[in-house]
Amino acid sequence: MYIKTATDAQQQLDAAQQDVESRPLLEAFADLIAEDLDSQYGHDIRDHNIFQNLASQYEALFMEDMKALNVLPPSILTRVSEYVPEVVHFVEVIIRNGFAYEADGSVYFDVGKFNDSHEYAKLNPAARGSLGAMEESEGALGSSLKGKRKPEDFALWKRSKSGEPSWDSPWGKGRPGWHIECSAMAGYVLLAFYPAYY
Repeated sequence: MYIKTATDAQQQLDAAQQDVESRPLLEAFADLIAEDLDSQYGHDIRDHNIFQNLASQYEALFMEDMKALNVLPPSILTRVSEYVPEVVHFVEVIIRNGFAYEADGSVYFDVGKFNDSHEYAKLNPAARGSLGAMEESEGALGSSLKGKRKPEDFALWKRSKSGEPSWDSPWGKGRPGWHIECSAMAGYVLLAFYPAYY
């Protein structure tokens, strides 16, 4: 990525003249300067529209690709940012059922407690207890989150850092952990369409 960005930037520099518009040059350098700008100013971002607009751009491109591949559009399109109250409720129920705990503004799924009566790694027994698999699913950040009781526990709700998207919750400002997003959205969509099954 950086080599391509540097090459594009060099091409723009080579083509630049005094009266040439600066926008193509800035766009060519965008990937190189984005991390620096984020480290300097990211903590000041408070407007959810910034995150939503970026996601919408990629969603539209994805839908165009799916249409070009003759993939039918979804019957229901869910976006986790539109289901945050449902996610919060879902997490509250998991806590109430004894399978999650709050720590330092985040909520973690207690894999050991779940394993007392269920089999967590049933679909992939080889991944049971694998810190490598955990880091692959949560990222390296997962093993260093404060308040986790065990390394294999994973975040259902993450306390947001300054400049990250955040919503109010009983545990403070935060955002859904990605493990819970699809479960909560699918649960609520299926409940709306198939209430007899719940």
